[in-house]
Amino acid sequence: MPTPITPAMITALMTGYRSDFQAGMSMAPSQYKKIAMTVPSTSKSNTYGWLGQFPQFREWIGSRVIEKM
Repeated sequence: MPTPITPAMITALMTGYRSDFQAGMSMAPSQYKKIAMTVPSTSKSNTYGWLGQFPQFREWIGSRVIEKM
């Protein structure tokens, strides 16, 4: 007779998949430094008013071009 599917069993399966995903992510080289920088903070939260001054985002097609920053 097959084992009944329970919420606990589904949670256990998803936990296993999530840990495998995280393990795979840690093996991939980081790409963010190609397009972003790290901004250190000494407070609990930050407000960056200048972020609203960027031009509207659009889909990148082809090579990356930085303009009007």
